[in-house]
Amino acid sequence: MGGALTLNQATGLAAQGNVKVEVLAETDPRVKTLLSYIALAKINPAEAIAKYVDPKVTYTSTTGQRFNKEELIKRLDEWNKGFEFEKLLFEWAILAPDGAIVASIAYDLIHSAQFRGSAATQVHARVGHIFEVSFDKSGKIENYKLVTQYDALASIISPASYASLLGIR
Repeated sequence: MGGALTLNQATGLAAQGNVKVEVLAETDPRVKTLLSYIALAKINPAEAIAKYVDPKVTYTSTTGQRFNKEELIKRLDEWNKGFEFEKLLFEWAILAPDGAIVASIAYDLIHSAQFRGSAATQVHARVGHIFEVSFDKSGKIENYKLVTQYDALASIISPASYASLLGIR
């Protein structure tokens, strides 16, 4: 399993807090929007953001850094230049009590070019991501947080430092 957290783990954590968990299908409109956004962002980040994201979006990275729309486009471009994305794998999604969705999505990718100071290795990896996404009234992505399995990336990239791999500014 490529994700950082299995569905059983996520529902178990929710149960500990006495929170009812609603599992969402891949056909749920919010999940479909997220998956469509991710797929298009791998091809054209600016177009993906224009089509699926609220203009005032706030993106929070794995390290807790917050980025606006323009900064997000730059980060997505950086990923696209460093990796060839072979496959997007939807693992699971749940509805959070605040109305946001939490989704586990993995990417099969190849480190095909320089990424944050590390030369291409041409090594394949499956890297899990946990997205927490809220939507505006029109159904566009308003805010999202992303937690990425950087340990999986570090194993194929051999970065000079973990800070450089994380893109800490």
